[in-house]
Amino acid sequence: MVNDKSVTMIVKIAILVIAITFNDVSAKTSYKICVPSQFMKACEQMLEVETKSKAILECLPARDRVECLTLVQQRQADLVPVDPEDMYVASKLPNQDFVPGVPD
Repeated sequence: MVNDKSVTMIVKIAILVIAITFNDVSAKTSYKICVPSQFMKACEQMLEVETKSKAILECLPARDRVECLTLVQQRQADLVPVDPEDMYVASKLPNQDFVPGVPD
């Protein structure tokens, strides 16, 4: 059963996918989306939907949203759907290079 949090997470991930689709993916075609493990099934279901994008996406589970930020910082993940408070936390991480939008 899909709850409201799962729907919200799917919408955030869909927005990231759309951003990747309209970005030049010639430099990089494979992206890892970090999601809290509770949303892993929803992420995998989203990836089953056929798109015109040539980008290859992979869902990467994490303990929680903060661990996802750490995985992005360590370059083990490329994308993470965030809430405003996550953006604040990311801005306070030492040596951070988080940029809103699509990754390099």
